[in-house]
Amino acid sequence: MNENENKLSPKEVYDLKKQDKEKGKKNEKAKENISKVPKKIIKTFFYLLVTAAIIGGIVWIASQSSHLPTTSMQNHVEESPLSHILTTPMPDRIQRHMLEHADGGDIPGILFNITVMTIVVKMILFRN
Repeated sequence: MNENENKLSPKEVYDLKKQDKEKGKKNEKAKENISKVPKKIIKTFFYLLVTAAIIGGIVWIASQSSHLPTTSMQNHVEESPLSHILTTPMPDRIQRHMLEHADGGDIPGILFNITVMTIVVKMILFRN
């Protein structure tokens, strides 16, 4: 390049050095970007894994929750429970009937699904 520099004007030599410097910077940036790729892949995989774990946990918790009381009138039977305080869970079909009309009247009913343990825990919490 020294022989070519003698034949070139100072401005052309300056431009060539500037181009070489820019190429060197581009090569350094490319090497930096390539070295960052594995880190980006690991970080993205970690975020995807955490997101999947959170969604899976929500689905698992929802599937493990106890059966909630019914709120629709579909698929009910015209049958009343044996008493108004039961020691065993009331079947869903009868719950729907009681929601439709309590005690055989036209007024809708209200159901409280409370277990003894729930009452004891609430009493303890209230006392504290």
